[in-house]
Amino acid sequence: SSDSGAVWSDWKNISNSEFDSRHISAVLDENGNIYAVWRAQIEKDGPSQILYTVIKNGEPEKPVPIFTSSNYQFFPNIVLNKNKTPLITWMECYDSYGFPKEKPGSEKSCEIYLKSLQNPDSVKSIGRGFYPNLPLYDKLEFIPIIYSKNYEKSEIILNKIFYSELEN
Repeated sequence: SSDSGAVWSDWKNISNSEFDSRHISAVLDENGNIYAVWRAQIEKDGPSQILYTVIKNGEPEKPVPIFTSSNYQFFPNIVLNKNKTPLITWMECYDSYGFPKEKPGSEKSCEIYLKSLQNPDSVKSIGRGFYPNLPLYDKLEFIPIIYSKNYEKSEIILNKIFYSELEN
């Protein structure tokens, strides 16, 4: 701002939901558009879903689910790829499990997904795990993804951080 952040615009509710909304991730493009994703319950007795919006010239578009599912969706992350197309990753579980929590339980019930908004019908399963993250990578020829996964050693289950690359 021209006044060192002394004056802000009016706050706008971009989630527009009567239910709880959280776990926001956002990215800014070179034109000043903000792409945002978050987790929200969209039906009274339904599971949480990942919603998406674009904010252009300070005005948010109507939020839309990125992939409708009967499972609970959590912890979205959004980046722009080398073509400036939004890529979104999230985890999806058969139960709500009271997330977030330190020991989330069995990863057998949680799957990590990746979706490119360039091809809205494409959703790719990455594998089982928790808390996916896509590092900023708009200059790379591959998609780096980092996530947490259960690692069993004897009778102890530890969470470890894993890294993988997908073709862009």
